[in-house]
Amino acid sequence: MLRINERTKAALRILANERGEPMGQVVEELVEAARTEQFFASADAAYRRLRSDPDGWDGELSDRGAWESTVGDGLGDA
Repeated sequence: MLRINERTKAALRILANERGEPMGQVVEELVEAARTEQFFASADAAYRRLRSDPDGWDGELSDRGAWESTVGDGLGDA
């Protein structure tokens, strides 16, 4: 069982009513949205760190160039 305060429960009830979804489904969607946001924030921070390292960034660009050569490999979208 998850315990939440009355203010949060009221806000959740309003969201559920506005979406026409059960409160549990709204919670699931909100948690997934938070996980996705955290994932991309972490990826962004990692790229910022990498970009601040000239040698590391050069290596990244080199790797990207190697992968770009596979674009015309005739395999199409997999």
